[in-house]
Amino acid sequence: MRSKTVLLVLIAIMLLFTACKTQTIPEYQIVIETIPDHLHDVIDIMQTRSGVYIFDANNFGTGKDTYLLISHGNKDNVMVDIDSMELNRYKELEIQLRETSASMPRAYTMIKLIDFSKQILIKNLDGKWPVINTDELSFTSRGNIVKLKNNDLQVEIADSVVVMEIVMPLSEKIASSSQDLFKAGDEVVVEYNLNGPTIQATEMLSVADSGTVEGVFVGYIDSKSVEIKVNDKAQTYWLSPETSQWLETNNIKTNSPVKFDYYVVDGDAAYVTKFHGE
Repeated sequence: MRSKTVLLVLIAIMLLFTACKTQTIPEYQIVIETIPDHLHDVIDIMQTRSGVYIFDANNFGTGKDTYLLISHGNKDNVMVDIDSMELNRYKELEIQLRETSASMPRAYTMIKLIDFSKQILIKNLDGKWPVINTDELSFTSRGNIVKLKNNDLQVEIADSVVVMEIVMPLSEKIASSSQDLFKAGDEVVVEYNLNGPTIQATEMLSVADSGTVEGVFVGYIDSKSVEIKVNDKAQTYWLSPETSQWLETNNIKTNSPVKFDYYVVDGDAAYVTKFHGE
């Protein structure tokens, strides 16, 4: 009986110690080359705005780490770093940012909070770095369905599983179908928006074809699409902000040879996901 009492006391002490243990401030690093690939689809759109966005580790599939995007908007030669971090009385991590000079122009700063996935608050005392308003932003990513049940969707995008909530009009489209439109393992393109920490899938299309080809650049149709001749046949390809920037940076002209990754969705719309080369 005495040994049981001692054991219970020891357990109580351990539980009390765990509850009272001080939560530590996480280590962090500014990352460029090691940004998770599946976040780039969101970053490409957000970098046109000025402000801060916190990638929720649970929904965005970033494991134990939380990523903090600070988009500079149109500010050249600016880099943003963490000035200070502290835990408030509610155990939320408060982060104060500081603006510094950069050796070369960059569109954004990405900060990785190592092994940290709890609530974060940005101390925005000077008003320069508000949370990015995502109400009017829409994003598109390609991946494979991991799970689709009711309105719960999990998609593997670049080796990371992203959790989404299916909303109108997609939920109605799936419910009214007489057959299974999508199933686990299907390669799809998902259109989604961000409602706070929740990722909401609004449309989903099956990928009919994908691969890597070589061709000859014909020219721009408009700011978002180009014509490329592959196997002597000219075809329209849609661009992302990243692929459009690559063409501009590399000064691609008419009759220039190009090698690129692409995919085709329902309706024969073709998209360039990556150009190969410098």
